[in-house]
Amino acid sequence: MNISNFPTVVDVTLYRYNHLDNRLWVKIKNDMDYIEVDEDSVIVDIDQLRKLLETNYSSMINKIKSVGSSFLHKQVNSPYFIYMMLGDLNNLKYLKITKSYDKEFTRLLESGGDKILKFDFKVLSMTIRLHDWFYTKELKVLNPILEELKILEDGVPYNRIKLMDLLDILDIWVNKEIDQDFDEDNEIDPMPLITELMDLIDPSIERDNPLVLLVTDY
Repeated sequence: MNISNFPTVVDVTLYRYNHLDNRLWVKIKNDMDYIEVDEDSVIVDIDQLRKLLETNYSSMINKIKSVGSSFLHKQVNSPYFIYMMLGDLNNLKYLKITKSYDKEFTRLLESGGDKILKFDFKVLSMTIRLHDWFYTKELKVLNPILEELKILEDGVPYNRIKLMDLLDILDIWVNKEIDQDFDEDNEIDPMPLITELMDLIDPSIERDNPLVLLVTDY
């Protein structure tokens, strides 16, 4: 599943000893409204950040867009990466920006003789709206199971839960129910619904263990 559907807050690292990173950090602190998390972390609104990037880095962004993928390892930088991420993550609301003092960092990796750029970011929170993925008749089967598992409260159409807790609870349910015969009196088998819910999660997000806002309909 494409991770662009779910993240709402993402943490990106800028490096003090990278000229462009440090310059962007200073501009954010000087020119934007932000929520200070601590001395080296702030939370910013993505619309304001997009305007800052377009105002200060438009020529750089356009140049990188025009050079093609063969030059990415020479040209791509944090302003470009962040700008593209703001467009790719459809439901992103805020960005947490963290300043690192690591002098040994590198974004350029080598794999099999090829140079690969790697920009790290961490998903802090995400929203899964079940009605975007399941029909109403399926939710009538799925919701009671989520309530029985205490993932949702009875009659409350949303809850917040850590991603790994959610997956662990669902995995236990699947292992318990997998050998049970499907009651043919029921219109819909719940097993495929639970496994489909688990399959919505991209494995690359699991290691971040974000806080999930799970939203359903009744």
